[in-house]
Amino acid sequence: MELNTRRWLWTWSGRCFGYRRGNALYRSNGIQVGRFVEQEVYGVDGAYLGEIRAADDGERLITSR
Repeated sequence: MELNTRRWLWTWSGRCFGYRRGNALYRSNGIQVGRFVEQEVYGVDGAYLGEIRAADDGERLITSR
């Protein structure tokens, strides 16, 4: 993936969350909320937020409560 390319991401329930640009995760309003380490997502404070999982229609963001 190119560093400047936005890849839009949805939650498991189908709601648009935001986008991935490089290894960064942004809300749809452009605020960075995390970063990717392989398939896992960590907040800007380093806390685990969730991960990317394959779905029938692409990839989805999921969390574990």
